[in-house]
Amino acid sequence: MTTFEISIASTASRLDSSFNQFAVYNVDVKWKTKKWRIARRFNQFHDLHQKLKEEFPNERLPKLPPKKLIRSSTNRQLVKERQEVRTSILRYQYSKLNLLNDE
Repeated sequence: MTTFEISIASTASRLDSSFNQFAVYNVDVKWKTKKWRIARRFNQFHDLHQKLKEEFPNERLPKLPPKKLIRSSTNRQLVKERQEVRTSILRYQYSKLNLLNDE
C-alpha cells in the first residue's frame, strides 16, 4: 500500500518585487517516506486547473474561486475558501496520474 497525502497546510502573505502583497499556499506532499513543501500562487493553481480540464474534458473538476474579487487576495476568508478548492484539485490531479498506485 502506498502512503500518499497532499494538502494545503498553510498560507502566507508575501511581497513581489514591486512590494505588492499576495498570498501563497504551502502545499504539503507526502509519498512513501518522502516529504515536500511547495509554495504556490493562485495563478499556478489556475494554470493547473486549465491543463486538467484539457487533459480530462469529460471529468467534473471542482470550480476555482474567481481570481479577482472585491476582497483582497490576502483576505483570510478568501484564502481559506481557495485553500479548500485547491486541495481538492491537487488530490484529483494525483489520482488521475495514478501516483496512488504502488510501483
